[in-house]
Amino acid sequence: MAQAFYISCLLLFMALPLLAYWRWGLAASLVVTVLELGLVVFVFPGMLDLLFPRPKSVEPPPQHPLEKIRRMQAEGLGRFVVEMMVPGMAVLIGGALSVVWSAAAAIWRSVASRRKERQ
Repeated sequence: MAQAFYISCLLLFMALPLLAYWRWGLAASLVVTVLELGLVVFVFPGMLDLLFPRPKSVEPPPQHPLEKIRRMQAEGLGRFVVEMMVPGMAVLIGGALSVVWSAAAAIWRSVASRRKERQ
């Protein structure tokens, strides 16, 4: 269930800027994108810690200190990707889609007005 919640959050992060653009325009879409990035940076990691708690593992046999450091770095990098990079990319993709949609609509209106002038 938590995985479905994670994927639905990512889809929501992508869709909200488009919905804001559709309803209120490009400026509102960019504001929503900035607010979502703040949400991803400050709220999303804590929320994921509640949904996906870190597993309590049995203490492994004694290892070299460098091996422990490598394992901790790998775990930290994995959590950073899941908690920050993927949601952040979803937010930025949603914002970029609204900007591209706005540019395409402006080009379409420009081409349509030129066609009307020719006739």
